[in-house]
Amino acid sequence: MKKTLVKIGVIVAWLVIWWLVSLLVASPLLLCSPVDVVITLLGDVGRAFFWQTLLTSLWHILFGFLTGFVVGGALAGFSFKFRPLREFFSPAVSFVKSVPVVCIIVFLLLWSGAPWISFWAGALVVLPMAFINLLQALPGSDPHMVELMRAYRLPRRRRLLAYYWPEVVLPFASAAARLGIGMAWKAGVAAELISLPTHTIGEQIYQAKISLSCSDLLAWTVAIVALSVLCERILVWLLERSGRWSWHLALPKANNHASPPKTSPATQTSSGSGGNTPAPPTTSKPALDFSHIHIQYGERVIIDDLALQLAPGARYALGQPSGSGKSSLVAWIVAHTQQGAPRVSAVFQEQRLFEGRSALENLRLFCGDMLSEQEIANGLIELLPADSLSRPVSQLSGGQRRRVELVRALLACSQLVVLDEPFSGLDAVLQSRAQDFVKHYLGGRSLLIASPRPGDCQPFKPQMIDF
Repeated sequence: MKKTLVKIGVIVAWLVIWWLVSLLVASPLLLCSPVDVVITLLGDVGRAFFWQTLLTSLWHILFGFLTGFVVGGALAGFSFKFRPLREFFSPAVSFVKSVPVVCIIVFLLLWSGAPWISFWAGALVVLPMAFINLLQALPGSDPHMVELMRAYRLPRRRRLLAYYWPEVVLPFASAAARLGIGMAWKAGVAAELISLPTHTIGEQIYQAKISLSCSDLLAWTVAIVALSVLCERILVWLLERSGRWSWHLALPKANNHASPPKTSPATQTSSGSGGNTPAPPTTSKPALDFSHIHIQYGERVIIDDLALQLAPGARYALGQPSGSGKSSLVAWIVAHTQQGAPRVSAVFQEQRLFEGRSALENLRLFCGDMLSEQEIANGLIELLPADSLSRPVSQLSGGQRRRVELVRALLACSQLVVLDEPFSGLDAVLQSRAQDFVKHYLGGRSLLIASPRPGDCQPFKPQMIDF
């Protein structure tokens, strides 16, 4: 309410200044008062011709804006994916951006004629803005989140809807829309004023100039500003909502056939494959078999010629001091199992969550194909307070967010679970509960836990443990 009152006060102040200046000028031909403009607008609002003129200009300019925005965004996407296209399109886009609008209008008038010139003018003005803004957005993706989605083999469509559009592209798209819609109106009306197509705002402004009617000129100017602001508000609102719609489209369809809730690990005594995750098929092949592993950052060699083999269903610990490179090995393992077998779920050293989404939504994205929402909630409740499930994870503590990632790794469908310091930041009680959770939900899958505590094994040689 306070902000609204401040805005109203500012508008009233400028109207008073306008009125005082009109009194000083004392010539309605040069500057009429706000009252004269309001009277003119009220007279025009009741005429069908006024609305026909507004709708004609609105249709052409808004359609031109949308065309330029979509084409510019598509060209940015192709240019990002294919470097030669970026080199090909960039000079043309820079040329269109630098050419004065009036030159574009005159050139378009020679080619397209008057009726659609405002459409083409708006499209060509907006296209470079969309191209440049969206091309800057695409390289800004977080490599950790990209690695997370690939590790869990999230389909490309879901990656686009859940991450790339709402998290990477949307902020730049909103900025381009805010700037572009105003420029589209300026270019479109200027094109109409030069080409004079019938039943358009530009034609009416030209008529007001011929008749020396300041009130008509300012009345149409007010109408342009009102339409531009209205279009901007609607477009920005739609773009903001598109982030939510995109996320919900990315989520798997709700599985209402939830199995009965499982018994908590703290009370269950059986040693079967607990939890809601089905046990992976038994195989005689190793769960993981790599040789000649080499990891190097710059001139620093982290791991050289390492052979690694993890048997199916076995539990291993990788005990190395902090900073020795065990997280690099974990990331290497996850990266090199993204396309083949086995299927891996992981907790990385860095926290990797969709910060604006709840814990339940985060897990539904990765586990919703196999488990119902209720089953996912049951798993989360074992390690998290019930009231934290629907809150954005950005509002959770570091330990709670770590537990969300742990639940995600254990509920996801996989044959190998890789946990990089999964219990860091947890006190003794929570660490015991988290360990019980892992034992209960692990089932027959292989497990590799990276721990900062040094082990007795050789460097980067996982030791089999009884977990």
